[in-house]
Amino acid sequence: MPGARGHPIVGHALQLLHPEVVLQRFSDWGAEHGSRLKIILGFSVYNFFLTDPKDIEKVVNSHAIINKGSGYDFVVPWLGYGLLTQGGEKWYKRRRMLTPAFHFSILETFQHVFHEQSAVLVKIMKERLEAMEAIEIHSLFSLCALDIISETAMGRKLNCQEETTPYVEAVLRQSKLVYKRWTSPWLHSDFMWSISPTGRRDKANLKI
Repeated sequence: MPGARGHPIVGHALQLLHPEVVLQRFSDWGAEHGSRLKIILGFSVYNFFLTDPKDIEKVVNSHAIINKGSGYDFVVPWLGYGLLTQGGEKWYKRRRMLTPAFHFSILETFQHVFHEQSAVLVKIMKERLEAMEAIEIHSLFSLCALDIISETAMGRKLNCQEETTPYVEAVLRQSKLVYKRWTSPWLHSDFMWSISPTGRRDKANLKI
């Protein structure tokens, strides 16, 4: 499979260290190497990125390709074993059990939550536009999604979009730490991670 030229030992890790350039980097690599792209992180971590809808359809509809990549192991201490982090037969069985919970008839009962939190998002974006402020879409949508998930799945309002709380700050920090570990082959080892400054910050976040 084609791929951009990386560096010895670390592969493409150094080219992906800064999150703000990742999307542009993938876009450039895709334009240069095609719709199937190989990314190497360290000695043995290979990631394959597909952009052709036909290729993606084959993967998502496959009953054989249901194991998760090693990168998901990095979020297990945070999120535990569930649909997002688990693969194989256990994932398949649990997905079948949970699928009815996402039926349209169930989701319709939460429409008021979707509308309420979307209105908050629009209000915040409008205020920033009127103030001629730059808008960073990802963080705004992430907080909106967190508000929706917390209220619909856990029955608790967090007001993440309008209030800064230790929990929200920990979630944002933890997301960055997981990405840093994924793109840093020298931190893939649990031991190296545990003794590193970022690993210690990881433990502090998980206590919140």
